[in-house]
Amino acid sequence: MSVRKSRSRGMTLICIGALILLFVFANGALADSKRGITDNSVTFGISAPLSRILAESGLASVACYQAYLKYVNEVKGGVYGRKIKLVVTDSQYEPSRSLANFKRLVTRDDAMAVISWGTPPSTILIKPAMEEKVPLIAMSGGKDLFIPPKRYVVAFATPWEFQSVSTVTYIVERMGDKAPKMGMFYNNDDFGRGGKAGIEMAAKYYGFKILSEAPHITGSPVDKSAVTNFKAAGVKYIMVGAHSGDVSSLLLEMKSQGLDCDVFGVLAPSSDPKIIEQAGDAAARYYSVDQQGRWTDTKAPGIIQMIDIAKKYGGAKYMQEKSWYYTSAWGPVLMIEEALRRAGKDLTVEKFVDALDTFNNWETGDSNPPITLNPKRRISCLGSIIVKADLKQRDLLPVSGWIVPPAEIVKKVLGE
Repeated sequence: MSVRKSRSRGMTLICIGALILLFVFANGALADSKRGITDNSVTFGISAPLSRILAESGLASVACYQAYLKYVNEVKGGVYGRKIKLVVTDSQYEPSRSLANFKRLVTRDDAMAVISWGTPPSTILIKPAMEEKVPLIAMSGGKDLFIPPKRYVVAFATPWEFQSVSTVTYIVERMGDKAPKMGMFYNNDDFGRGGKAGIEMAAKYYGFKILSEAPHITGSPVDKSAVTNFKAAGVKYIMVGAHSGDVSSLLLEMKSQGLDCDVFGVLAPSSDPKIIEQAGDAAARYYSVDQQGRWTDTKAPGIIQMIDIAKKYGGAKYMQEKSWYYTSAWGPVLMIEEALRRAGKDLTVEKFVDALDTFNNWETGDSNPPITLNPKRRISCLGSIIVKADLKQRDLLPVSGWIVPPAEIVKKVLGE
C-alpha cells in the first residue's frame, strides 16, 4: 500500500470518527434539551425540608405545589396536554442533602427543572445548575442566587436586603422615628445574614447606628445574654432576621426578662401566624415584613383562588393554620405554569428558561407583588408589606401597602 493511499484511508477514518462524535453530541444535546419532557408529561423536582427543624415549613410549601398542580392536571388537563409531575425530596435544610437531592432528581428522576427551598440549600446548587443547564427555581431572596445574573437560576422572592430595608423605611417614614434605637437578632447563616445586611444598608442610608447585635443558631435556645444586652443598650426596636420558631423563642425570652419594645421580623418567613400561637401575648408588639398576600385578604382574586384550591385539592389543613409557608409556594407555582404555557407546545429546557425571561410586571391577583424576570434580573419581586400581630384574630394583618426600598439601595443591590 502506498503512503498516499494510507494517508487517504487515515483521513477517511478521522472524518467518519468526527461525524460519529458529532452525531453523538448532537443527540446528547437534544436528549438533554428534552430532559423530563414527553408528549404526555413534564417532570419537576423539589428539594425541601420535610424532617428535622423546619419540617412543618417545608411540608406546607410542598402541599401548595401538590394542590395547585393537581388542580392544573385534573381541571385544565395539564399544559398543552402534558401533566405536570412533581418528585419530592427531603433536604432537612442541609446544603449537602440538597446537593445530593439535586443530583438524584436530574440523573435518576429525569427532572426538567428543580425547585429548591431555603437560602443555604439553594445557594449550593448554583454551580451544578449552571454547569448542567438545569433550571433552578429557588424559594429564597439570597443575593448570591441573583447577583450576578445567571441564566439557569431564578430566585422567587423579594431580596432579603429589600425586605429588611422596608422594615426600617416603615419605622423612619411611617412611624416617624428619625433616629431609631435598634438592636439586631439574626440566624447566623446566609438567610439571617441577608437580613442583617439590609438593616446595615438602611442604617447607613438613614444615618443611625445599630446598638446591639446577637447572632443565633437556627433552632437552638435563645441566649439569655442577647436580651440582657438589648436591655442594657436601651433599644426601642429589635430587628429579627430569623425563622418563625426562633422569633417565638426570642419573644418569650423578652417577656421573661421584662423587655417590652417593638419587635420587627425583617424577613418574610417571620410573618408566620404560628408565632402568635407559640408566643401568645408576648407577640403583642410584634410586626413583620412579608412578600406575599395573606389568607385573610379575601378581596384579592389570587388569594380567593388559592383558598378555593386549598379546600378542594389537599391544602385545607394549612388554610386553617393560615400557614405562611403554604402561601410562599403559591407565587412560584403560578409562575411555573405560566412559563410552561409561554414556552409553547414544543417544550424544551431552553424554551422554558426563555419563557421565564418574558415576565414583565406579571400580576398574580395581589397574591404577590408584580413579577419581573429577564436576563439581567433573576429575582422575581422587589416589593414588601408590613404586617402587625393581632392577638384576637391570631394573625398578622397588613398595616402598609407594598413598599419598595429607596432607589439608591435598589440600584446598589441590583446594579440596575
